Amino acid sequence: MTSPDWQALATTIGRADQVPALLRQLRSPAKTKRQRAIDELTPLLTEDGDRSEAAVAAIPLLAASLADLPPDTRLAVLELLAWLAVGDPSRALCEHLEPVTTRDPATAWHRVGATNTASYRAVEAAAPRLAEQLAANDPALRSAALGVLAVAPPRDGSLLARALDDAEPALRALGWVARVKQARYWGQPLDEVPTAAKGMAGLLLAGAALLHVPSRANWEALHRAVARTPKLRVTGKAAKALPRALRDDGLLGWTMHLLVTSPAADHDALAATLERAAGAASSESLALLAAAIFVGDLRGVEPEALTASQRVVLRVMAASTDLDSSVSEVVLARGVPIAPLDDHVVSHAKAARSYLGLDRPDAYRRRLPGRHRRAEVSWPIYRWAHRFIAGEVTATALSSALKALPAETFVETASALTRPPEDLRGPDYDHRKLHQLLLRAATGRGDVVKVGRQRHRAGDLSAAQALWLLDLTGDDVDPDDRAHALSLERGPGSLELVRDHLDRLSTEEADEVVRAMELDEPEMLDRSPLLAAWDLVDYRSDRDEALAEALDLLLGASRPPETRSTVQRVCHALDLLQPSARAAVEAALRSKKTRRAQWRPTLEEWLSRQRAGA
Repeated sequence: MTSPDWQALATTIGRADQVPALLRQLRSPAKTKRQRAIDELTPLLTEDGDRSEAAVAAIPLLAASLADLPPDTRLAVLELLAWLAVGDPSRALCEHLEPVTTRDPATAWHRVGATNTASYRAVEAAAPRLAEQLAANDPALRSAALGVLAVAPPRDGSLLARALDDAEPALRALGWVARVKQARYWGQPLDEVPTAAKGMAGLLLAGAALLHVPSRANWEALHRAVARTPKLRVTGKAAKALPRALRDDGLLGWTMHLLVTSPAADHDALAATLERAAGAASSESLALLAAAIFVGDLRGVEPEALTASQRVVLRVMAASTDLDSSVSEVVLARGVPIAPLDDHVVSHAKAARSYLGLDRPDAYRRRLPGRHRRAEVSWPIYRWAHRFIAGEVTATALSSALKALPAETFVETASALTRPPEDLRGPDYDHRKLHQLLLRAATGRGDVVKVGRQRHRAGDLSAAQALWLLDLTGDDVDPDDRAHALSLERGPGSLELVRDHLDRLSTEEADEVVRAMELDEPEMLDRSPLLAAWDLVDYRSDRDEALAEALDLLLGASRPPETRSTVQRVCHALDLLQPSARAAVEAALRSKKTRRAQWRPTLEEWLSRQRAGA
């Protein structure tokens, strides 16, 4: 096997020159060194579901080494290969891959992008090596190998034959899941899936049958299997018979996803089952359920318009006292307005209760009377906002409704609308729209300005959105207060909104505010998703000074860039500092002091792009 040119390949954070050493370390006699190699290798090969160039080169080497690795490391490598195949094994196990007989496999959701496609195909090509692990004595190794073969099915279905005869009922059932997905993917005929099994194996076989033929009879069979299974959480010794994606309550998430997404789904019948099962699920399984249940764009939809199963999941969220954010993020991505609005106190349970009418509505859900198309309406404020952003409600109509509010209520409403949750942000959302409309609605409202000034002078910036208050009151404000307000901005159009605000200041004032933001440490970039001082360098009085400061910070940083977004933002900052940035970066890279700088590969890559474009 030809050794890859690791210097020419990229990981998620830079060049891949450290990958060969980590691959060799997997064979170390010391268990701690092998574990450390896996821990360091994984984030280099995959990040947020995307795989790197180095992953494509490493996959054949990882697969070829399986037979020589100790069992614990072999298991870890198999689990890593599942992630390198599809980016999200839990989701991929729930759904069919796009059949190669009907569509270009590069267009499938799990392999979008050339590198991800190449990574998938590298795992697919390694199927014979993976199938060898189906003969392992340890059921954990057999289930992990099946987990990879189920998300990256081999063309040769006979490779799965050993799994279909496995002595473990659950593993035999999992083999049928892989066989169903393999037959569908490669367009091969397949007879009926056997269903004679109980417990965990019965769930898996019923799920495989529904994947094979999405009929009402198969849906009802899986639904009955769930009702008959008292324990849907797989732990302890039983977990060895399942890949990691199906352990704990991953099996529950997988089963529910199949039930929810099937064309034959009966959502009224499903609601009662969800009520029982979802209450025992972890946040990861709830996120899988939410992704399946909340489909389409539901921005501005009232609770009454949701299906019974959707309302059940929201009720589960409303009853949760400590809910992981992964569930709410999935729900919000579908546009369901349940984001918490009590400023820095994250309470998705409270938001869900408010949305469902189980609790007193917050400002975002308070009803606002007004006129729409000559008719009197009384909508929650979030519905007004959704429709305004979508162009269905005019600025005049929303402004008129806002003007009728008492001053205190107006400021509270402004707080909700100028710091909106993610569910408000559809494809046409621009943060400036609502900001400017609120300023327009406040024109001539001396009482609103008075309340705003009182709250601002009292330091109660959490009671109303800080930047809106500053724009409204026009007070002589301390630069630190302005910097704090600017750093709170989030969402599409926020950076432009900040620039609008700074444009109203003198050059000296704007320069002082930008410096007060103190966001130009490389380690801070990820914590401020939309703002960094470098994004606003055109407000600096001395651009050369800003460039020198940026390079000093980068070359003196104690750690390499952690995420792709950090690298992109730094490169964007250097672009803003052109035309002098290129010469300054060239000079910095020639310095002996920077030969071992953590950010050096990033700067070299940026410089090569500048030279190529010259």
